[in-house]
Amino acid sequence: MKRLLYSKKAAPYLFVLPFVITLLVFWAVPIGRSFVMSFQELLYGQASFIGLRNYERMLGDRVFWQAVGNSFRYMCSRWSCSFRSRWCSPRSSTPRSEATASRTCSRRRCSSPL
Repeated sequence: MKRLLYSKKAAPYLFVLPFVITLLVFWAVPIGRSFVMSFQELLYGQASFIGLRNYERMLGDRVFWQAVGNSFRYMCSRWSCSFRSRWCSPRSSTPRSEATASRTCSRRRCSSPL
């Protein structure tokens, strides 16, 4: 075992192995199981394969499309707020004084978190 740990070829893989195992157990396996379950109908521990019917029902649901729209609006509003705060930030990449930056921000009516 000691010879394996000090091997220049195997040692890097052994150090990365805990991360890979953790990634597989807590990320890849749940995603894979969820994908398989999306093609099944689950009732009280019984699973029966129904194919794409779950996806057909989801795409035909009005509430699903409302949730997609709400998520899209939220994403756009968060993006625009981060863009505005970055634009008005006194620590931007262009060299200007804090007084100039604060005047610019107050003129554009956006708040800088810095």
